[in-house]
Formats: sequence, structure tokens, C-alpha cells
Amino acid sequence: MRPNHVLWVSCVLWAATAGAQAAPTWEGPLPADRSRAVPDETVTGLWWSTQAEAGVWARDPVVGASLSLALEHRWARVRLTAPVTVRVWDVGDKHAMPGPQPLCGVVRCTEWVTDKGGFDPWSLVRVVDEIRLGTEADMASAVVGPQVLRLGRGALVDDVNTAPIWEQRRVGLTLRAHDPWDSVESEAVIADVTAPHTMFGARVRARPARWFMFDDGAGAALLRRAAVSTEVAGDVLADPGQGPTWAGVRLPGPGTRPLVGGRVGAEWPLFPLGGWGQLTPYGSAGVLHGLSRDGAPSWWPGVGAQLGLSGALTLPVVAVSGHLEGLVDSQHHRHGVFSPQYLLDRERALTGQGARWVAMPAPGGLGLRAGMSAAVLRYLRASTRVQLDSAPGGNYVQGRLDVGGAGARVGVQALHRGFVGTLLGGGWSWAGVLTPTAATQVGLEAAVAVWGPFSVYARAARVARPVAALGHWRNDIDVAVGLSSDIVMSSPYLEQF
Repeated sequence: MRPNHVLWVSCVLWAATAGAQAAPTWEGPLPADRSRAVPDETVTGLWWSTQAEAGVWARDPVVGASLSLALEHRWARVRLTAPVTVRVWDVGDKHAMPGPQPLCGVVRCTEWVTDKGGFDPWSLVRVVDEIRLGTEADMASAVVGPQVLRLGRGALVDDVNTAPIWEQRRVGLTLRAHDPWDSVESEAVIADVTAPHTMFGARVRARPARWFMFDDGAGAALLRRAAVSTEVAGDVLADPGQGPTWAGVRLPGPGTRPLVGGRVGAEWPLFPLGGWGQLTPYGSAGVLHGLSRDGAPSWWPGVGAQLGLSGALTLPVVAVSGHLEGLVDSQHHRHGVFSPQYLLDRERALTGQGARWVAMPAPGGLGLRAGMSAAVLRYLRASTRVQLDSAPGGNYVQGRLDVGGAGARVGVQALHRGFVGTLLGGGWSWAGVLTPTAATQVGLEAAVAVWGPFSVYARAARVARPVAALGHWRNDIDVAVGLSSDIVMSSPYLEQF
């Protein structure tokens, strides 16, 4: 290995959306690897990072260190991180997750303890930041690691964050494949590779006209752009029938009911904007089993439909995209049931806090979604999205802003859920939309290069987490300040491939 160049640190908050064309996503406050540098995609070789930090996590003063190693290549990427955090002072029964004593009375074991409260071979999965084989441009690709999961237009799986409690390093899986002519595309997602029943989904999209229309006429080109799709998603044990323990594996019980849905959809990019962009109408209809009008047990399914318009415009300096869609739900149906914080809601239900997810009412009605994102070169990225849902607790607004340049980067994101009001029934106000509640989460991170490979970073977040000893949930303000060193060594041998 020979040194080729050193990447100075930049704290990138939203690597999952590489441009303004992508739909807004909520990645949750402080995912496990967000303080590190993100190597240039063109780099081939070995990357390593070391960090030392101090702060307050789960109300415990702590000091910590981590070592990250990665192999970067066009065809594959492997990134592993091993964090160790020590309590300077333990606040006793208020730490978030129990673990083997006396070790976990000094060292924070949250990053390593499994859902059963101990260590086992599955604990080693938590060192995975990312394992990638291929890219979305390749005919087949796979990504393993903490990530945001989305299928199509989010009618079922709507930006599910696999690590809503950032230190519980749950590892998700995404598989993608397409044929050489891009006429058929498929993808599958799993929220937790150690418990694949928790949340899973799959989608297939096809452009049938590409199978038999090969002429270059304008009409044929228009027809070749039309696409149809089908998708399914579910949670096998969404409603636990057993007493509260730590989330994850559950045995079927009297209250257990699966939450499963399926959809068919279509989209047709009809209106090119002079080569600078595109307007695309789309729609879908589907069925969902597992919810009920008032939360009482019911085996009747619900149906719903989605109709919207998305657009994107790319200019020499600025790129913008947005979407607007209307939702119609019958009783027993909710759109985007696997929402950005679904796993957090599921964990809350499994620990006995609040209504179980499938016990949440689905009275039916009309809803609205809208979103917009923008990017200015590589220096600014911003997005916002709002949903007005017919079901109680389904409203949310989220936003994020990422600004960087001259060796520094600052990012902030927020998610505010559950404000009161419906699309036609009213009842909502700007004060309600903007006033923080117990369901509001905020994350802030900043980093600046100081010398060579070294940088200083800081991060803060309002985080919801379970408190085992006290038997309830609470919101904590986590703060950390640290020093990071990030180095990439390129390899002449690997660059040949």
C-alpha cells in the first residue's frame, strides 16, 4: 500500500440521498457512524479512522473511543466500527439497557448487548457500518448495515430507519437487481438481519413496452417510460402476545397478529421539461391486514389508494425536486404504515408503553403528503416533508439542512410527529405543527478540519430511549465532543480492477 492522499474529515449527515433528486428521508438522530469522514467514492484502497470523545449519553457522563476500518473499491465496500464507551459516573437505574454485571456497570454495553440482554455471536453483527457488493447501477447489488429503507413511493415502507435508537446498532439489508435493458427491477429489504420477521418487504417494477417496442419514434419512447409495479411488506409479530421484554424475538401468543400489506402501482414520466427535468404522475392501490377502525381485534382487511405528481429540475448550479400526493384510506388501512420511526414505535409497544402498533385505530379518511428537496452544488442540501393523515398520530413534519465547505460541515435535522388535525376535518394549527412534543426528535452535528487528517466534531440530539429499570420511556439530550483522524491509503493493485 502506498500513500496517495489523505481525506480531511467532513461530517456528512445524509449520505443515503446523494442528490436533490432523491426523496427526503429521516435517518434519525446520531446514527452510529455519522461523525466519521466519508471517503470519496472514487478512492480504492484501505481507509481507517480513530476517534476519541467525551460527552453525556443517557444522562451518564462518558468517555469513549472507536476504531473503524474499511476496504474501498468500485465493486465492493466493507466498513467496520468497534466503539467502546466508559461511564465516568453511573446514574444507577437510569441507564437505557441492562447487561451482564459488573462489566456493564462501567462500560456502556448498549452497542453490544443483544435484545435478550446479553452477549452472543449476534453481537458481532453490530460492528458492521456497511457491507456493499455492487452499486445500484450494477445488475445486482446488496447493502448490509444501518440504513433507511424505502419501497417505491413509500405507500407501505416509508423511509424506515433501522437504527432509531442510535446506539442500538441494528443492521438492515437491501438487495437490488435489474436486467440489462432496465425493463425489470426488483428489490427486497429487511430491517434487522438478526430478526428478519421484524419488518420486511419486496418490490418488482417492470416497463412492459421495452420488451417489444424497439423503434426510435417519439411515441415508442414515451411508451417505454411507462412502468407498473407490485410490492408487499409485513411484520410477522407486530402485536406481541407475551409480557414486555426487550424487543426482537417474540413467540406467538393470544394477541399476536401479523401486519401485512400489498400494493400495485403505475407511473409514467410524461412531461419532459426541455431536457432539464421531468414531471411524473403516479398512483397505487393496495390492501392492508392487521389494523382495525378502533384498535379492537379484527381480521377484516382495509384498502387504500394513492395519487400524486413528482417533479425534478436540474440546473447548472441548483437541483430541486418535489412531490404532492393525495391519500384515500378505508377503515382498517393506513398509508406508510412502516413509517420513519416504525421500529421505535414497535419497541415502545413491546416494552409495554403506549398502544401496541396494531391496536392503533385506522378509521379511514383522506390524507395528504408533500415534500421538496434542493441542492446547491456540493455546498448545501435541504429538504422538508409533511404528512396530514386521517389516522390519529399519523401526522408528521420533518426537515433537514446540510451546509459544508472550506473543511467544515454543519447539519441539522428534525422530526415532529403526532400533532393534531386532519386534512378536511381541520383542528390543526401552525402553533401545533411547530410546538415540540414528547414525539419530537432533533439531531445536530458539526465538524471542522484542524490539521492534516485530524478534525474536531460535536453532536447533540434529543433521543427517545427505553429505561429498563424504571419501566418507561423518556427523552434524553445526548451531547458528544471529540477528535477524529481519517486516512485513506490507495492501492495500485486494486486500482487495476
